Amino acid sequence: MSNDEEDTVELPKLQELMAAAAIARCLMPERLRGHEIKAMRKILRMTLAELADGMDSKTAVETVSRWESDAQPMGGYAEKVLRLLVCERLHEKAPGIAYDGAMISALKQIDPWRADPNYDLPAIEIELMLLKQNGHVEEAWAA
Repeated sequence: MSNDEEDTVELPKLQELMAAAAIARCLMPERLRGHEIKAMRKILRMTLAELADGMDSKTAVETVSRWESDAQPMGGYAEKVLRLLVCERLHEKAPGIAYDGAMISALKQIDPWRADPNYDLPAIEIELMLLKQNGHVEEAWAA
């Protein structure tokens, strides 16, 4: 390969991979950070206005923007609504991730960044594997 050529890597089922990662993150108890909220909105293919409307008719676009920029922390109730919205809209694209709405309602959120601003989230490990669903086998991303 010459120096002016680039190697490319293709990820199979990219939309499903992003959905699986978003759901896996939503099921972790650590509070969502602004860049994660923005990433989830983009995975959902929603504008700021669409996400604000999907959250609650009283949620302002400016509020969502402040959440995404970490200028304003998201309240616990709003965060659970966002997690539920993400999981409900994406769970069919990620059949390899075990999800039930009750998992979100039972989630006790923690904020490890208050005690340690350098806290790193545990890695989310997802692999492409065969999954039997509705009587047939298909590839799916699973945690």
